[in-house]
Amino acid sequence: MYGSARRVEVELAHPLVWKHLRSLVRERFANEPDLWLPDIPMHRYHYLYARTRWLTDPVILGGLRDAHRRVAAGQARSLGLLDPDGPGSWTHPDLSRMLYADGKVLTPLFHAHPGDTRLNKETGEIRPLRAEPDGALHWEGTGETAWGTKWVLVAVRSNEIHGRMIVDVDWAPSPGGEAAVAMDTFVGLASRCPGAQGVLYDTALRGVHHQRLMRDLGWLSVNKVTAKKTGSKKPRRAEGQRVPKSTFVEQRQTTSADGTKLTVDLFACDGAIGVTQLLGTGEQRFEELRRVRTHRNADKNGKFRWYNDYQLPERLGGGDQPGAR
Repeated sequence: MYGSARRVEVELAHPLVWKHLRSLVRERFANEPDLWLPDIPMHRYHYLYARTRWLTDPVILGGLRDAHRRVAAGQARSLGLLDPDGPGSWTHPDLSRMLYADGKVLTPLFHAHPGDTRLNKETGEIRPLRAEPDGALHWEGTGETAWGTKWVLVAVRSNEIHGRMIVDVDWAPSPGGEAAVAMDTFVGLASRCPGAQGVLYDTALRGVHHQRLMRDLGWLSVNKVTAKKTGSKKPRRAEGQRVPKSTFVEQRQTTSADGTKLTVDLFACDGAIGVTQLLGTGEQRFEELRRVRTHRNADKNGKFRWYNDYQLPERLGGGDQPGAR
């Protein structure tokens, strides 16, 4: 907030500011005088010692991160976000109960890479250049590369005030490890955010991550389908357009409104479930089924199973008839 550590040192040295901080600490730890602040204000070297001595300890960092999760989740609830009794359903989740997550590569303060050196032409001395030791080359979703440190940020958004609140941040230590770090972040947030319905992410999450989100955490996983080739775009399929590369999934038994038993062959195309219809030309036309409802069931081990209800066309005993799903 003050812009630099030097400025913070000057502000803390002000008698009124330091006196106010001392009174707050004394009020907070009224029965623990050993924790009270001294008369002399802290200096910059005190901060550097604390940062080097304590903030490199994984236990301390873990405690700070857990405290941030707890406080951020409570603030989100105070804004009406992540409310377990809030709007939305598993069929139509509400955006106020979704977690928005993504990986972000931050540009280092130094342009040099680890190991880069510079030759002093006057003395002949070779000196290492200042560089970010955790910097690495990362590939973004567009196929472009970015040098820096990657972080996974998880936030919630409010449509009313157009605000965003970050509920967790974690460092992705190596290229390609974004998805694993994101999953650990979601697991840590699950107990703090009981009102969350799902996660919105990019194509960094794959099938194994979707399975863990839906089966273990009971969350919806919303993201785009990964393209076979980076930068390629799938042509949009028009309604009723013939798609020859649909894949057979399974056969299901259903009962029409008049009690007739029917066997329906289900096919999949571009992630959609549907049926096929034989045309007069001998070709098959894929017909996508309309999703009616999404629901989940929990088993005795605390795992979740997800189900979708689809509406069959009238020629297969469906349409608007009751029970035609």
